[in-house]
Amino acid sequence: DDVVIAMVEERLGRPDAECGFLLDGFPRTAAQAAALDELLGDRTVEVVLNLDVPEAEIVSRILARGRSDDTEEAVRTRLQAYRDDTEPLIAFYAERELVRKVDGVGEIGDVLGRLVEVLAG
Repeated sequence: DDVVIAMVEERLGRPDAECGFLLDGFPRTAAQAAALDELLGDRTVEVVLNLDVPEAEIVSRILARGRSDDTEEAVRTRLQAYRDDTEPLIAFYAERELVRKVDGVGEIGDVLGRLVEVLAG
C-alpha cells in the first residue's frame, strides 16, 4: 500500500490534477481508501464507478487475452482477492452515496458511452 499511495500522492500533486482526475484501480483496499481521503484534504471523491460484469464473463475475457500468466486458477485467485479486499469498498462508498453501477458487458464503445454518460450526468 505504501508504494502505491506514494505514487498516487505524487501524481495528484501535479498541476494538471488540480481541476479533477480519474483513478482506475485505486483504491483497492480500505487502507488505500483511507489514505486517499487524507491525500485529498479539502477535495472529495465525487463519484465511484462500479463496472458490473458477471464473473464468468471476466474469466472468459481474461483467458482470451492469451497471456501465459492468465490461467483460470490465477484469474480465480485474483477474483477472490478482489472479493476480499476491494469489493468491501463498494459498501464504503455507497454509504457516501457515491457509487454508480455501470453495465460493463458489451462492446468497448458501448461500455465507454455508459461510463461517460454517468460522469457527465
